[in-house]
Order: sequence, then structure tokens, then C-alpha cells
Amino acid sequence: MLLRSTLLAIFLIVGPLMLRGQDDLDSLWGVWENMELHDTVRAEVLGPIFKKFLYTQPDSAFSIASMQLVLAEKLAHQKLIAQAQINQGRARLHQSRFKEAMEYFQLGLATARVVRFASGEASALNNMGIVLESTGDYARSIDHYMQSLKIREEEGNKQGGLPVA
Repeated sequence: MLLRSTLLAIFLIVGPLMLRGQDDLDSLWGVWENMELHDTVRAEVLGPIFKKFLYTQPDSAFSIASMQLVLAEKLAHQKLIAQAQINQGRARLHQSRFKEAMEYFQLGLATARVVRFASGEASALNNMGIVLESTGDYARSIDHYMQSLKIREEEGNKQGGLPVA
């Protein structure tokens, strides 16, 4: 009886939280599907949608990042192109497809540097560090982490925190 009561209590506490996550995702998809909105808004909303899928469905996350890239290229929105390329790399990283992940991060890094998109550059370098660490290249990994940290500090991130893939 105690087990049933405990399970019921957990369900009553966690259930609404799980449904809220679905509501958020439905709202985000609603923005994406609204063709009356400017394409920039639609492209930017794919970032949060991507994050909802990254850890549980990296194949879907990669597809979403690819959709974002197509729209960003149509708009010639270079920062969004860089972010989409980095997101493609993040999806591949979560699939342990390290070579492909590194290629996408390199593309995102190059694009971010061209348009002076510092947070994109730092993100690409940090994620490249994760790939290098995962493949046992610790010296180069630390170098990439340090480059990322330097950019983040220069941009005002005094905590020096680095987001994980």
C-alpha cells in the first residue's frame, strides 16, 4: 500500500511538469509553423526546439538544425548559420560521430569568426574540445577549452563557465 501511495504522489508531482514540457514544445512548433511570422523569427525558434531533442533524440535534433541552416542560408543570416552548423555538430557529438561533429564545429567556427560572433566562436571551440577529449587528444582539448574560456572572459563572462555540448 505504501508503494502505491508513493507512486501516486510522485505521479501527481511530476506529471504536470512533464505536460508543461510538451506544452512548451507545442508552442515552439506553433511559432515555427506560423508562416505569417518573419523567417528570422521562425529560424530562431528552431534553436530551443533543437535543445528539446538533443539529449533524447539526436537524429531529430540534427534534422532540426539542418532545417535551421537551410532557412538561415536563405536569409543570409551569418550568425544563425554559424549556430545551426554548431548545432549540427552537437547532434553528431551526442551520437558519438566525432569526425562529423568536428567538421560541423569547424564550419561553425569559421563562419563565427568571419562575422565576429564571439559566443558562437567560443561555443564551437568548447565543443571541439569535447570531441578532442572524447577521442583522447587531451593536449589539444585543453588548448581549445582555453581559447573558448579566453573569448568568454573577454565577452564579459566573469564566471568563465563553459556550456557542455
